[in-house]
Amino acid sequence: MANLTNRDGLYYVRFIIPKDRWQDAGKVLGSRTGIRKDILKSLQTRTHKDALRLRDAALEAIRKQLNRRLVDAGLLSFLVIKVYLKSGSFLHSFWANLSPDGVRHFLE
Repeated sequence: MANLTNRDGLYYVRFIIPKDRWQDAGKVLGSRTGIRKDILKSLQTRTHKDALRLRDAALEAIRKQLNRRLVDAGLLSFLVIKVYLKSGSFLHSFWANLSPDGVRHFLE
C-alpha cells in the first residue's frame, strides 16, 4: 500500500521528500550525509486497517513539521496552494511566493 511499510509486524508511514528538497531537508533534519529522501514514522499499530486509517493524518503532520522547519531555516519561501470546491473536489493549484511569515500563516 502506498506510503505504508511493515517492519516486524509494526506499520510505519513513509513521507517521500521531493528530490529538489533532499538537501534542504537534510540540513534541517541533521542528516549525516546532508541529504534526506524520506521520513519514516511509526503508526504504533500492527493492523493494516488501523494503519490505513492513521496514514493520511500522519503524512500531513510530517509535511507540516518539515515545512515549518524549512521556513524557520529560511529555506522555503514559496508554497503550493491547492484550491478545493466546497464539495471537496480539487479545482486548481498554484505557486505563491511569500515571505516566511506569510508561509507560516498558511502552515497553521
